[in-house]
Amino acid sequence: MLYNNYDSTGTWLNRWYYRYNTGFGIAEWRDDYPNNKKVVLSPAIGWGEFQDIGSTYINYPKFDFFKCWPPAASKGTQIVQFEKAISQMSVEGVYYQDIIQFSYLQNWDGKPATGARYWMALGVGPIATQFIFQDEKDPTKTTESVIWNAKVSHVNA
Repeated sequence: MLYNNYDSTGTWLNRWYYRYNTGFGIAEWRDDYPNNKKVVLSPAIGWGEFQDIGSTYINYPKFDFFKCWPPAASKGTQIVQFEKAISQMSVEGVYYQDIIQFSYLQNWDGKPATGARYWMALGVGPIATQFIFQDEKDPTKTTESVIWNAKVSHVNA
């Protein structure tokens, strides 16, 4: 799967590359950014394999120094919380079925974590997003943005 991320003005922010790795789950193995910046991860950023609602998935991604451009080193922590299943949800007047709501927090090199809450529809992908930011002074506190509805432009069926 390939996920292009845009800001509220339609400016492209980044592209995430995913694949399924048996025994690991969904692996975000590469991220591309403006100015030809490329981050390749090994181990990848993990998003879970077979998870129950209410479960937590944790992994420890790392930049693959020589495959990144420019070469870069960083290590992080990814925590994914599977919050709830929703049978049907309307986004911008479009109804989606079989939605999973989950949130993640990700930190790199000990810096405060950032992440998001996603609503993902089966066979479609993200239909809404809410960004989450960890408080720099009190890591037990987070701030959440408004919910941003996705514009689904293409679904491979």
